[in-house]
Amino acid sequence: MSFAPQSVALNPDVVCSPLAEGAVLFDLSSKQYYALNATGMIVWQWLEDGSPIAPLEAALEQHYPGTRPDTFGLREFGSRLIDLGLAEPATASPVAPANGTSEAPSLPSTWAPPDVTPHGRPLSKVILSPFDPTVPVPE
Repeated sequence: MSFAPQSVALNPDVVCSPLAEGAVLFDLSSKQYYALNATGMIVWQWLEDGSPIAPLEAALEQHYPGTRPDTFGLREFGSRLIDLGLAEPATASPVAPANGTSEAPSLPSTWAPPDVTPHGRPLSKVILSPFDPTVPVPE
């Protein structure tokens, strides 16, 4: 993607499962799963609250003084989420996030650019319902 979005809307078909070292994302429509690193999880949670990218960049600039906003990799991460179908561009809204706060989440002592990595082939036999007629019943 050639542009860096100001804000992204996360795909509602993507489920996020937090882990100690990041998270696993699972796209229910494509059955593809992804790994998020720890900072990717921080950004994902920020975006889940409906917050645009700029306030998080500002919070990171305050938390890590002397660091340029482009070194945080937030807009590139947003572009990557869009490229992978995990999000779509959204208009940045001056409205407060859904959780009622614009405070930055708990931040690590050092910041690594957020990353999302697709894993292997999509899972072809994921059962979303125990009554799915396409899944053979063991006899």
